[in-house]
Amino acid sequence: MSGLHVVTDPRYAPVFRAWMAEHLGIAFGDDTRYVASVLDDGGDYRIVGCTAFNRWMEGSCEAHAATDGSKRRKIDRRYIWTCFDYAFNHAGKNCIVTHTAVDNHRSIALHEQLGLAEIGVIPGYYGEGKDARLYSITRQQWLDGKWGAPVAPGKENNDE
Repeated sequence: MSGLHVVTDPRYAPVFRAWMAEHLGIAFGDDTRYVASVLDDGGDYRIVGCTAFNRWMEGSCEAHAATDGSKRRKIDRRYIWTCFDYAFNHAGKNCIVTHTAVDNHRSIALHEQLGLAEIGVIPGYYGEGKDARLYSITRQQWLDGKWGAPVAPGKENNDE
């Protein structure tokens, strides 16, 4: 069926790892887990968005997200729910931490739309003169926010 699909199958981790490295310039380790938004355009499958979870701590993990930069729709409510569900319910974490460049206005807007709270600015995080905004969200903040739900939203799109 054509459209967007949420893919979490760990068998595709090498594909998602390579895609994320190309789009973010980060080499992710073997302990990274991925949630991808894959567009099926009549049998032509393309990754249009992906979130990588890593830096596992007892109560938290870090999330990194990228899109293909196209103007088309890349994620949907089910994708967003799956990302939060994975970190909070499957991985059992209480907090997701993420960061973005202070001049990446689209990413900042997305963080805020998803209910993440800005914790502060980290000077030089990406190099000399390249600061980052640090964000976080707890499981309870997610559940209390507009994207939170204890169960998956209706299947507008099929999984995997």
